[in-house]
Amino acid sequence: MSEEKPIMKQYKRIKEQHKDCILLFGMGVFYETFFEDAKVLAEKFGNKIVYKDYGYDALVPMCGIPARAMSNYAKRLVDNGHRVAVCNQVKGKFDEGRLVHREVIEVIDEKTKNNLSKLESMNIQEGNASKARIKKEKSKIEKRKIEETKTEEAKVEKLETKESKTEEAKTKRQKKTMTGDELLKELQKIDLDEMTPSAALILLYKWEKACEGARDGL
Repeated sequence: MSEEKPIMKQYKRIKEQHKDCILLFGMGVFYETFFEDAKVLAEKFGNKIVYKDYGYDALVPMCGIPARAMSNYAKRLVDNGHRVAVCNQVKGKFDEGRLVHREVIEVIDEKTKNNLSKLESMNIQEGNASKARIKKEKSKIEKRKIEETKTEEAKVEKLETKESKTEEAKTKRQKKTMTGDELLKELQKIDLDEMTPSAALILLYKWEKACEGARDGL
């Protein structure tokens, strides 16, 4: 058997204190029920049971309801002869292992089932706060993705610019360097007897460069 997960230890500790109740265990914008409580919820309302690994030999059955609909479910459970313990997350308070602290804030029975307005208001506020946090985190992730995309695009653009300049410089060098055939044609047009010494040096330099280009191409 794998080690029991902290959240299940927390659930069992709270459930032990409210054995005679259906424990609605707050998890984000849902209330979850486990084991026999989950089976009751599924049987009474047709909600789907799912199974999850919480460190037992077998998967744990669980069945959830939206936090915004808690009061409706709680009243119906009480009408069916059950007591209901509502367990909420406590902001800014943590148990061992940085697990968010939870505690029962209300036990609902025949006497209190029609007095849930305060509890409903708390759940609506908590639900809205959770949605706002999710929206904020989603916005941060999307912004980070946009920044990463811009950075990658800038890198690609810089690389393409560098490659373009390199190719342009190479083309210019090729244009400046005459091939042997081109230089031979130029020589045939020149009267060597009338060429000045400086012009002859330039012509010699061009000839040497053309010869180097020919050797490189071999």
